[in-house]
Amino acid sequence: MEIQEISKEQINEYLITKKIDISLERIIIGQEYLKQFDIQISKILGNGQFGIVFQGYDCQNKRNIAIKLIFGQNEQFINEYINEAQLARQINSKYVVKMYDQFYDQQNKNYFIIYEYCELGNLQNYYQKLNQKQILEISIHLTQGILDIHAKQIIHSDIKPENILLTQENSQLIAKIGDLGLSKKLQNNLTHISTYQGTYSFMAYEQTDGKLLMESDYFALGSVICFISGINLNDFMTMSLLKTGYYKDNQQNPLVSLALDLMKKEPFERMKLTLFLSKLQTMRIDQEQQLDNKNVKESSSKSRKTNILKFSIIVLLTLIILKIGMGIKSNTRDVNYEFIQHQNGSWYRGQLKKDQKHGKGIIDFNDGMSYEGEFKNDKFNGEGQLKYSNGDYYQGGFKDNLFDGKGYIQYSNGSSYEGGFKNGKYNGFGEFKQNNGQNKSGEWKDGEMK
Repeated sequence: MEIQEISKEQINEYLITKKIDISLERIIIGQEYLKQFDIQISKILGNGQFGIVFQGYDCQNKRNIAIKLIFGQNEQFINEYINEAQLARQINSKYVVKMYDQFYDQQNKNYFIIYEYCELGNLQNYYQKLNQKQILEISIHLTQGILDIHAKQIIHSDIKPENILLTQENSQLIAKIGDLGLSKKLQNNLTHISTYQGTYSFMAYEQTDGKLLMESDYFALGSVICFISGINLNDFMTMSLLKTGYYKDNQQNPLVSLALDLMKKEPFERMKLTLFLSKLQTMRIDQEQQLDNKNVKESSSKSRKTNILKFSIIVLLTLIILKIGMGIKSNTRDVNYEFIQHQNGSWYRGQLKKDQKHGKGIIDFNDGMSYEGEFKNDKFNGEGQLKYSNGDYYQGGFKDNLFDGKGYIQYSNGSSYEGGFKNGKYNGFGEFKQNNGQNKSGEWKDGEMK
């Protein structure tokens, strides 16, 4: 593949335009250093406090890449970046930017990190183009990405729109968490004490005091969701209310209202991410069902208007013959079995009543999630099995798409819960088995043990 390398003149023009105090010669040295690994630099994507990010091409692996060139101030500074880059390599997630490789030019103190390239750039520059469906999908991607990071006992600590990159896979918008430069590996006490680091607008209350928890990332996620949903985080009063847990959503946006559950002032009052993800997926189901209903009604209406004159007599005669000849019972005449293939790749097979899912059925969503069980008024109602794309599995009662009644949930990390549910949360008597062998058994209320 023929790659047009960035020229010395283009680099110099960027440095002058952006008023960056970095020597042109040092960048050229870095560019030449990478050629020994068959890596070519084609474009400057942006810059930060300690370096520059380029778009490049890996000729050996035949793929576009992003290259972060970090200018070392001293050996300790470089070693810290190298250690933290090792954390990033532990994470294998569809929703976390992959780190391919790293190189250190010790002589010139240039450190290179090679990442997967996300062609749509960062969320900060893209969020105003998003519709409500895409905002919800991005929220799901980010939640799963943070869960995958936390599964390695790593706190990101700087989740913000600039550190979230976007790409397209099979025409689907995918959000990926990047820049783990401030990430911290948790020790046994599940807390990390550090200097004041991060981005204030998206930083949890405790983080400003130098205390990092898993729940600090929860707060940052909630802040990002509020931001892309239209909440002005640059407003001092809004930010103060958010950080102290007193902000009220006057727009009555269900997604913002849910995100606020991640932003309580006290870290351990914040909603657990597994429950948050479950609620987001329920919102997606509701959203898709509303769209499906609209499409079915529009299609049905158009079809009736087009064919009413042509087929009205035939339909009437057919109904009369069926009524008399087969003895159809009146209380079942509006229930039927259908197979519906949706434009987004999802499909449903089961009973319908008045164009709504009603009775027993199976629905497979385009992201690998599936449900088999009872429906009523187009929602999960009754007994059913719900399988999530991340490997989580639930079997039990449902009410209006939420877990309700007796049920069992198996999480992909090996933990499980069996017992009572209400409004999608643990309620009543139940037993939670952790993947480390510890169990919690007793009465629960709204997801917390009494």
